[in-house]
Order: sequence, then C-alpha cells, then structure tokens
Amino acid sequence: MVGQTTGFDLFTLFILAILTAVVALGARVGLRTLWVIVVAKLLAIGAVIVIGALHFDQRNLAAIPVPAVPAGKAEEALHSPLLGLLLGQTGTFGWFGIFAASAAITFAYIGFDVVATAAEESEDAPRSIPKGIIRGLVLTTVIYIAVAVIMVGMTPYDKIAADAPLASAFREAGEGFMVHVINIGAVLGLTTVVLVLLVGTDPRCCSPWRATG
Repeated sequence: MVGQTTGFDLFTLFILAILTAVVALGARVGLRTLWVIVVAKLLAIGAVIVIGALHFDQRNLAAIPVPAVPAGKAEEALHSPLLGLLLGQTGTFGWFGIFAASAAITFAYIGFDVVATAAEESEDAPRSIPKGIIRGLVLTTVIYIAVAVIMVGMTPYDKIAADAPLASAFREAGEGFMVHVINIGAVLGLTTVVLVLLVGTDPRCCSPWRATG
C-alpha cells in the first residue's frame, strides 16, 4: 500500500490530496509552498554535490574513453529494438545509451511550459516569463552536468548500476546514508512537478475567461 512501484499507493494518494488542498487555497499559496519544497530539494542536491566532491578522484574521469562513449555493457538495462536497429547496439553505454537516456531526460524538463500558463500571476509577463524559463533551463542544465561529473568522478563509470546510478555511486564510495538523502530529494522533485501541474490547471489562476467571467 505504501511505496509500491505498481498498483495503488496510499502515500502517493496522500501527497496528491495535500497538494490539491494547497492549490485550492489559492495560486499564491501553492507557489509559496512550491518555493519551500524547491529549497528543500536544492539542499538535497547540494548535499549530493558536496559529499560527492569529497570522494572525487580525477583518475575516474581519466578512465573514461575519449570520446566519452564507452562500449555497451552486456546487460540491456535500456532496451529499445528501434534504437538498437538504427545504432547497431544495445546496452547501458555507447551511442545507444546516449540516445535512450536523452529520451528519459526529456521528461525531467516537463513543467517549464506550465510557467507560461500562470503568466497572469506575474508582473511584466512578456519580460519576466521568458527570462524565468530561460534562467531555469540554464540552472537546471548546470545542476544536471555537475551531478553527472561528481557521480562519475567519485565512482568508476563501469561500477555504477544502471537501475539507480546515483545511489549506486554513493554506495560504491562508502556513503550509504546518502541513498536516503537521494530518495528524499527524488520524492521532493516529483512533488514539485505535481504541484506545478496542479497550479497550472487551477482555473482561478490560469483561465483565459477569468477576467470576463
């Protein structure tokens, strides 16, 4: 009932109910709550970067083949018959792994478009909305790159498990407690996505008919 990967999950229902109640109190309350969760999420990411940097070893980066497209692994953690046919390989690494991972990372950027639907709640929307989206994209990309460099810098890339790479890297580095921090950060990250989507669907904040209704 709690923490299941499939089927009904009571904890997920609880989070959704709480976030729906927050948005029902008003868009501004939802946005303030979003700020609090985002700050907590950034603290978790900061802990990942700082603790990982303490175990950073330049030799792990030097061991990565150049160009940085190591040959595919034996296991097929990322399986796509179409990509395998086009690229002539399957597995976690190689060009197949890059394209397969790119498709997954795309979903991590869902939410930036919702900012535009809440433009009525912002000041000087024609300027602030584009600036906010672009700055958010740049900051997110920098964080992604920083975490990736730290991850492969503290643990050899071929020892990182494909199913939970970040947690696996910290286990290999002897920092098992960081797995809990990562899990909390992941829950907070998914929570912010749900909250942003709920704020974007709130008719009181984003309805084009609000002004005339």
